[in-house]
This record gives sequence, structure tokens and C-alpha cells, in this order.
Amino acid sequence: MSNNNFLSIVYVYRDDDFEQGDGLRNLSFSINNIFENIKRNNLLSAIKIYLVEWGANLEKPITRKLFLKDEFIHSLVYVPILSKDYEEKNFFNTCIAMNALIRRCESDFFLTCVGRIFFNSNTFDNLISFLKNKNFENERSKTFYSISRFMLKYNIKSKRNHNHLNNFINNYSSLPERNFHYPGLVGGNGALVCSTELIKKVKGFNESFWWGMNDIELGYRMSSNYNLRNLYNRNIFCFDVNKQSNNKRKSQLNDLDNSFKENDNNWGLRNRNLDFIK
Repeated sequence: MSNNNFLSIVYVYRDDDFEQGDGLRNLSFSINNIFENIKRNNLLSAIKIYLVEWGANLEKPITRKLFLKDEFIHSLVYVPILSKDYEEKNFFNTCIAMNALIRRCESDFFLTCVGRIFFNSNTFDNLISFLKNKNFENERSKTFYSISRFMLKYNIKSKRNHNHLNNFINNYSSLPERNFHYPGLVGGNGALVCSTELIKKVKGFNESFWWGMNDIELGYRMSSNYNLRNLYNRNIFCFDVNKQSNNKRKSQLNDLDNSFKENDNNWGLRNRNLDFIK
């Protein structure tokens, strides 16, 4: 297991006001939250956070709109995907965006989450301990893990809100009412984690899908040939904060048929030279 390439944490994002103005705030606080957990575990050199922007404009990169803590600004790796890098210009293909990073990362493990996900100190520490436990090395080589989420209604507009949220999620079990728990197994998860070698072996997410159903497809496909485990019983879960959408993105939820094809060898923008910018 590599000391310098332990885990890649990947966000994909399109700046299309999908979350009604809250998206950039939630994304910023989520990245800060995970960086804080990484720092506490002394793993800033071993864990990398990547932000893949779909339809990026290099003159106005999304990174200029984020508000990260000064100590983390130079640790985030920005990966712009330009319109010339893909044929489909009318919708956000999250699968191609994710696969472009999967194909190029060299870490031991890969984790993906949306830009509203938070971990508390215990759940993140439990995740790191689980991934480092050598007793599970054989299991991890053939297992795909889902991390379920608690849905929290909490509007983050300031650093004060963020600090209050951190106190809330670190003490949520002592509160009289928990927020809604969305378990998920093959889809609907807060985060997904597995061996990078394994997800490369299955050619990542099916690029015939885009926003909607892509995690379900991956879960079913992985479960037909590999083990599928949810980590909730190991006290590993996360929090999805202030989820909302405005239906600006085309979804496949009502358009499913049997015409989807498996990824070919060009998956993940195979021959494109992508920039990795700190």
C-alpha cells in the first residue's frame, strides 16, 4: 500500500445553478470539511481531493468561486474538462467526467461523493481505519463499498453556520430526533469507495448514462460479479446537507430501455490530454 497515493476523493461539478445558488457554498464547505478530516489524520500528503469541472472555462474556472481555507487552497487538484473534450454539449455526463479521473488516478483507493457531503470526525476516522486494515486486503480486491447518508436540512450561508453544522453532525446521535436516513445499497448513496484497480478493471461508470441512475447501474453491475457491501454496520456513513434541485438537467429516470452499451476502450476520454492544476 502506497504512503503517498493512498486515496483519491473526487467531486464532479458543472456550474449550471442546479442547486439554486447553494451549490458552490455547499461544495466549498464540503471540501473544507473533508480536508479538515484529512489534516486531523495527518494524511494531507497521502490523500488527494480532485474537482472535475464539466464544461469548464479556463478564463473563469470554478475554483475562483470557491471559498476554501487558506491552508487547503494549494492542496485541491482542479481538472477542467472543456467542451472540445466531449461530443455531447447539451447535458452534463457525470459518468464521463468521473471516468476521466478514474482512468488517470494512481491511488490505492477511489472515493466519489457529491458536493453536499460531510463526514463527522468518527465516521471519517472509521473509514480510514477500515481502508488501512490489512485483514481486509483480500476482500477489498473484489468488493465495492457503498456509504449511506443522513439527509440534513440545514442551510449553510456563513462560517458560523458551518461551525454549528460541524457541532451538529459530531453530536447527532445524542439529539432527540435524527434526520432522515437514506440507506442505499446499489444506488442513492452518499459516497462510493473501492479499490482504484477494481473500478478501472470494470471501466468505471457506464457512459451511456449521465445524471440519474448512474450509481444504480454501477451497483447492479458490480454486484453481479463482485461483492457489494454497505459500510453502515461499521459505523461509516455521511451527511447530505440541504439537497435540492431545479430540474435543469436532463435525467434518464423516465427513459430507461435496454439499448445501453458497455463502455469501450475509449472510456474516460482515453486519448485526451487533461490538465491537473493545483
